[in-house]
Amino acid sequence: MKTKVSRSIRLVLTLNARAVVVVSVAGKLRFRYSGSPSTPRESFRPNGITTDSQRNILTSDVINHCFHIIDQDRHLLSYIQVNTFIAITLITK
Repeated sequence: MKTKVSRSIRLVLTLNARAVVVVSVAGKLRFRYSGSPSTPRESFRPNGITTDSQRNILTSDVINHCFHIIDQDRHLLSYIQVNTFIAITLITK
């Protein structure tokens, strides 16, 4: 399990459950994300997780070789397919 804290949400990456779980900083469940509608649930394997400056949630899917970008209300904003193994690395200045 991996976690990332934003100002208003806490992200939990559950590797065995194959989901991104989003809770409020108070610990209340906001939603679970188990992949895009076109991704079979059993094949979604989130590996890395972070947020961008607009508080969108970015996660890499190592089985399907893609990035999922969702907003704080669970709407899929973008699904980016790549041709090789991927991971998310956060670089701060």
